[in-house]
Amino acid sequence: MPKLFPLPLTLSCINQDKIVSAIWRFPSDSNFGSQTLDSRQNLRATGQDTITFTSASNPDQWNEVTVEVTEMNGNTKTYRYGFGRTVAVDEGPATDYCPGRSPDLSFSSTQRFQRVSTGPSADDRASLGNLFRYQSMYAGDTFVIALNVPASDTTSGTFTAGFNYSDIGSNRAGRLVTLSRSKCDFTQARLWANASGTNDPAIGSSSPRNTGGLDFTINETPRSGIANITTGTWYINIKVPVEQCPTGQGCDFVLDYGHITN
Repeated sequence: MPKLFPLPLTLSCINQDKIVSAIWRFPSDSNFGSQTLDSRQNLRATGQDTITFTSASNPDQWNEVTVEVTEMNGNTKTYRYGFGRTVAVDEGPATDYCPGRSPDLSFSSTQRFQRVSTGPSADDRASLGNLFRYQSMYAGDTFVIALNVPASDTTSGTFTAGFNYSDIGSNRAGRLVTLSRSKCDFTQARLWANASGTNDPAIGSSSPRNTGGLDFTINETPRSGIANITTGTWYINIKVPVEQCPTGQGCDFVLDYGHITN
C-alpha cells in the first residue's frame, strides 16, 4: 500500500549556484509546485544547499515524487524520489567532460559476465572474454568504460544488473566510481558506486574507496531504491585521486559486471 510522503520535502543541491528552478510533480503528472532561485550568489554566500518545497495539501496516498531541475545552461534534468532515495535519473543531454577522448574499453550490457582490469597483474584471460589493459593507473588518472545498452536489453522479470570493483596488484587506492551518460563525469548528479554493501544510487558525492559496487535495472519500470538505466551509451568512470595513490606507482583495479537474464 502506498505510504504518505512527509512534507516538507527537501532536495539537497551540491552546485546550487547553477540551479535556476525546480518543479515538483507527483505520479499523476500534475504540477504540484515550484520554486525559482533568483539569489544564487546569496545561496552560496550563506552556505544554503537545499531547496525545500512545502504545501498545505498533501495528496492522500503516493509513494514517489518527480523533481525537474532547470540549470543556468538551459538543460533540464529529472530526478524521481521514493521514500527518501533516488529511484531513477534522466540526465538529459550528455556533457563530455573529456572532449576528444575515447573510452578505454567498452562492452555491451547484454553480457552475462564481463571482467575489466588494468596493470601488470591484469586478468588477461582473453579466452574467457576478459577485457584488460596492461598499462597501470597512476595518481590522478581516469579510466572510462563504455557500457552500450541496446533497446532489446532489459532486466524486467529477472535479477538486477550491476558491477563490483576492487584492487588488483600490490597497492591499495581509494577510487571515485560513477555511472553516467557522460565520460569523465564526477559531478553531483551521477550514480555513485557505494562501497558499504548497500545499493544507494544517491544524488551527491562519494568519498574514494578501494572496493565498491552498484546494482541497477535496465529498460524497465524502476524498482524501489534501485537506479534504472535506459537505451544508449553509459559510462563507468573510474578515477584515482592524487592523494590516494603513491607517486609513480601503479594503483590498478579489477571490475566484474554481471547481468543474469534467466
